[in-house]
Formats: sequence, C-alpha cells, structure tokens
Amino acid sequence: MERPLLWLALAFAAGCGAGPGLGAPECCVLLALAAAGVSLAWFARAGLAAAGLAVAGVAVGAAAAAGERLGHERAGLVAWIAEPRPGPVLVSARLAEDALSSDGRSLLVLDVDGVTEDGVVHELDGRVRVAVGGEAPLPEALEGDRVRLWTTLREPAGNATPGARDASREARREGVAA
Repeated sequence: MERPLLWLALAFAAGCGAGPGLGAPECCVLLALAAAGVSLAWFARAGLAAAGLAVAGVAVGAAAAAGERLGHERAGLVAWIAEPRPGPVLVSARLAEDALSSDGRSLLVLDVDGVTEDGVVHELDGRVRVAVGGEAPLPEALEGDRVRLWTTLREPAGNATPGARDASREARREGVAA
C-alpha cells in the first residue's frame, strides 16, 4: 500500500468527525473495536491488514473526539457556570496564552483554578475567555502569568444567524467554558 499513514490519518479524521455525539459506553466499545482492528492488521494478510488499520483509525478518532467533549462537559467550571449567578466573581487563574490587545481592550484566555463568590472559594478548573477594557492602561500579560480578576462568567452564546460564526460551538471546540 502506498502512503499508508495518509490513509490512517484520513480514517482517524473521519472518526473525529463522527465521534463528538457519542457517550462513555460507546467510547469503550470503540476502543475495543480499535484493538480488534490492530489485531487484525497484525495477524492478517496485506488487504485485511489495511482494513484493520482503517477500522482502528476510525474507532480511535471517534473515541478521542467523544472523550474530549465528555471531558469538557465534566470540567467543574462548566457545571458551575450553568447555574445562574447574581454578579461578578473573583477568578484566580493562569494565562493560557499571551493577552491580545486591540481597540483599548485586552482579551485574556485563562486556565482557572479557583473562583471566589460571596467570600466562598470554589476550587474549579476550566478555561475562560475574558475581555478587559477601561481607561487605565493594562499591564503586559504573558502566557503563564498568575492573575486574579473580578468578572462575570457566563456560557458562550451561539449565533442564530445561518452561516454566521457560532461562538458557542467555537468555544466548546477550544475547551472554553465561559
């Protein structure tokens, strides 16, 4: 077979496209199917070996996509934000990437490790995107810097306009909870 890794990558990509809607039990079945596909590839003739690797690639891709979605949904911050909150909270986090600045605003992507609400500290993990604006100049914020800031956290809202950018889906794909 010419360029076997290309075909394996395509099978994996197809699995990634099919997997996000699956649950944990299906992931286990898919991983067992992947093991069977690899076994088939190991012990079979060339034609069946290629089919076994294709099955394994699709199964692993689908299980990986489903696992990523399940992990995002189980992050503590996602569940916490789903409940209505009355006002701003104090977020303790580390910058996941350098701050982006434009038009007098900075966009911070934070890996949260705690949220303080009404004096109660909640140890939550998850990623949030926060826009910071105002008159005061903002200090340089670089990846890895520790920050604490007051903000209102809410789920990313999608756009109902057909063909428009869907912020909710984009945030979920990037692992952003708020």
